[in-house]
Amino acid sequence: TSNSYAALIKAYGSTDQINKAQELWQCIRQQGTIPNEQMFAQMIDVLVTGGRFPEAQQLFREMRQVHSERMASSGMAMAYAMIVKGYTQQKDAASALRCYEEMKVLGVQVGVV
Repeated sequence: TSNSYAALIKAYGSTDQINKAQELWQCIRQQGTIPNEQMFAQMIDVLVTGGRFPEAQQLFREMRQVHSERMASSGMAMAYAMIVKGYTQQKDAASALRCYEEMKVLGVQVGVV
């Protein structure tokens, strides 16, 4: 189930096994499963925390396309928070603030995470 996959992705991330998390992600996608917002957010978190921000940004763009009707979900809020975190890690405050403003305009729940 989606919750199990999200938990496994989180477990791999918390043990710095980013490649294993990515392998699981590819397996999920190859099965034809469309990840829900929580799964996307968890994978984005693993990538940002693991220093793979460009990959996280690419996955975030995909998430926004796949789940454009779910901008108010907690998973979307978590993903946005991780992208803001990634920008701050990159010392790109302007992009972090633009992302925050975008959250407000799109109705993403600011402060949920």
